[in-house]
Amino acid sequence: MPAALGKALKGKGKNFWIGTTEKPGRFVTQSGLTDRFLCHRHEQAIHDYEKYAIEFIRDFGLSSNEIASGRFRRDGTDNEALLRFVCSVLWRYHHSTRSETDDVDLGEWEPKFRNVTFGGSVNQAPDVVMRAIHQTRVPKDAFMNSPGSVEMWGRRGLQFGVPGLLFGVKLDHEDWPAPVQRLILNQAPSSINSAVALMTEEAWKAIELAGGKMQEPRLRTH
Repeated sequence: MPAALGKALKGKGKNFWIGTTEKPGRFVTQSGLTDRFLCHRHEQAIHDYEKYAIEFIRDFGLSSNEIASGRFRRDGTDNEALLRFVCSVLWRYHHSTRSETDDVDLGEWEPKFRNVTFGGSVNQAPDVVMRAIHQTRVPKDAFMNSPGSVEMWGRRGLQFGVPGLLFGVKLDHEDWPAPVQRLILNQAPSSINSAVALMTEEAWKAIELAGGKMQEPRLRTH
């Protein structure tokens, strides 16, 4: 994840977990993973929407009723800012030289991700679904999931997690199934109606199996 984003989202703790089921090894980091390569002008171009996204993520929480129902709704959101944020995270990850990012290839979508990242029409953005994550194993602001290739509802895409939220991005040109397509961020400018993904014990075991024991992290400096 971009280093500045990691620092902004890690909460009060000194470190937080970043992991992916696509790569072996799990470690504690003090910021994010992705190397810094944007000039000052391009950093300024992403500042406003990244600031909004960070504040949205920090403030996001689920009620007991939302957890029980598996659904949540938020009104008054800036979905354009969130779409730009998602595109910028994946575009930077795609261009990073770090070995952790090898699994992420935007392919033919790269110019569109770049355009949306730096102020182009958000209509170029791929379809994005944002789901909430509910888990109790580690503090909400102490867990992120690095971008990786996935198949979601029969379509090829990318997915990454930030504290409390999971973003899925479709790279296929065909629509998702209708019930999913109705939930995409691209559909509405200022409201989000989506689902809650529960991190079950089985899901944690799969993460630990792929990434090593979380109780014995390998410290990595960069």
